[in-house]
Parts: sequence; structure tokens; C-alpha cells
Amino acid sequence: MLNASANLVKLNIEFNCLKVLLDNDSAHYLLQTGIQRLIITDSTDMNCDLIQRINQIFGSLCHMDIYMEDSTLIIDSFLLSILSLWKDKPRISLGIDGLLSEEVTRNIRQWIIDHSYLTAEHSFVVKYCKNFLRLWL
Repeated sequence: MLNASANLVKLNIEFNCLKVLLDNDSAHYLLQTGIQRLIITDSTDMNCDLIQRINQIFGSLCHMDIYMEDSTLIIDSFLLSILSLWKDKPRISLGIDGLLSEEVTRNIRQWIIDHSYLTAEHSFVVKYCKNFLRLWL
């Protein structure tokens, strides 16, 4: 399917299908050069192994949304893990479906500054509404 759509820039894919796709070495070239927007649905992985592989393989990625299979999960540490992976790749927008702890929701921007590599001097915007976090780096 990827071979037939070489100009594909947006990919909406279910978590388990993405895992299979990333195990296919022949698909890596198409993923590296074309996909700019990645939407992952029904994600069950909060240990970031898959996200790390995405970061390594998707060279043109500038937008990623992750929709958790269980949207009632607390995503605080997951967010920090993802942020650490994109430290050297600025200009990405991230969206994560899930709950933030009460501590984080008091002042999300400051919490991110206090717990990640980002500082007050970094240009980033974060919004959290209806259990969906959006972060623009």
C-alpha cells in the first residue's frame, strides 16, 4: 500500500498495525521521506519503545497525535518521555489523548519546564482541553 502511495504525507494508523509496519525494513524508506503527519489510534504502549522507533524512522515527521486505547490513563511521565526523544528535532506538534495529574494541570507550561529539557526561554505552546494535550515545539 505504501509503495502505491509514494506521495503520502499523512498516515492514520492503528497502534498494532504500526508496530507491524515498523518491523518491515522495506517500508522504512517510504516512512522516512514522506510522512509528515502521523495519527496513532488505540495505543497501548506507554513505555515509549514504539515512539523512539518512530523518532528514528520518520525523518519528515512534524505532527504526531497519539490516541490511547484507554483515555483514562495518566500521561504525565509518557509526555516527558516523548519530549526527551524530540529534544534534537524541534518544530513538531504533539497531541496525546489521556489524563494529566492535578499537579500538572495547575500550570502545565511550568510543569514541563520544571521536568524536561525545555526552559522558559524556549518557544513552545501547550494546551490541555477535554483530556487531550496539544504541544507545539
